[in-house]
Amino acid sequence: MCSSDLAVIEGFTYRELKRPLATAIFVPEWRELNAAPASAQNYSRVLVVAGENTLALESAIRDQHAGAAISIVRAATSPGWEALQTSLTKSPGPELIYFFAGLSGLEADLFCLPAIDRAQDVTIRRLFRLVKTLLRSGAGSRSLQLRVVTRGAHALTPEEMPHPDASAVFGFCKSLAKEQPGWGIGCIDLANEELSSANARPVAAAILGEPASPMGDEIAMRHGRRFRRVL
Repeated sequence: MCSSDLAVIEGFTYRELKRPLATAIFVPEWRELNAAPASAQNYSRVLVVAGENTLALESAIRDQHAGAAISIVRAATSPGWEALQTSLTKSPGPELIYFFAGLSGLEADLFCLPAIDRAQDVTIRRLFRLVKTLLRSGAGSRSLQLRVVTRGAHALTPEEMPHPDASAVFGFCKSLAKEQPGWGIGCIDLANEELSSANARPVAAAILGEPASPMGDEIAMRHGRRFRRVL
């Protein structure tokens, strides 16, 4: 159980800011982009690191890669990680990896630190383990496409509440894109409605078509529209 009190501060005082700053030099905003073009790349070996509630998206991904050898592993279990390690040590390894393990049904209580910690185990720690396994298998020296998908990492409107467990994934992907320039890395944030069965097919096509970003750009999809965060 968690209370809503994260900290108690004693002896704190504040005063009204009489002359607030009139302008800000850099203000982040979400800028709408054109839809990503349909992917012209044909992949023969695809790996899906699945989440607990991603069956509709997995099925749509299979349809996008008809004829390819597709492996689906579930990162939530120890057998799933053993299957993942086996898949990555096979030669040749996957050409394209989808990371859906952060699309869990777990909703972190933003005022409960243990709940946030459990949610982070579902997202950032699983992605970190995936990357470490890839590097140990020798994938760091070859080209690889990695598409990481999150849910609710960003708030594009005042009504949305960002989830810190998902937000941490974007920071990780930004660093990874710069540390592994031979990999093509894309990170896409979805809202709940994008994960419905009715939207699975167009969302899968959009994820496949999303180009890799050498700088780890923050991309979000809302109601079928594509956005990038800029300053």
